[in-house]
Amino acid sequence: MKSYHIDPETDQRIENIFQHHPPFGNQLARYKQLRDEAKAFAYLIISSSPKSREQSLALTHLEEAVFFANAAIARHEKFDLEIQQQSPLAKFVGCYGGHDPNELPDESEEAGGDPVPLEAPCGGKSPERRGDGIPA
Repeated sequence: MKSYHIDPETDQRIENIFQHHPPFGNQLARYKQLRDEAKAFAYLIISSSPKSREQSLALTHLEEAVFFANAAIARHEKFDLEIQQQSPLAKFVGCYGGHDPNELPDESEEAGGDPVPLEAPCGGKSPERRGDGIPA
């Protein structure tokens, strides 16, 4: 069987695509906003068009659009450990990153934005040593 060379850029792209990307910062809120807006648009499509193959395709493509918008956020935004070390809210973030912005203390605005994972109850290991896909 013939084998082709995989260049470093392609290798890096494949690794990024198939890697787990734990949410951080305000990503969860943006994922939810994209889903909520798409859901409203889906209801508009369903209420404004007859049930048909075309309607089904419109809904499928809307679902794909949300998927790829979320993937763009997950795959191409990088975790900045140095900035997070300065955040007084880092202690409120769980082991695998992400958070519910509604459960954070009011200081999040005073701290200059949403916190992202820093040090978590994961055996004392920092994100860059856990191997969970958070770029340092």
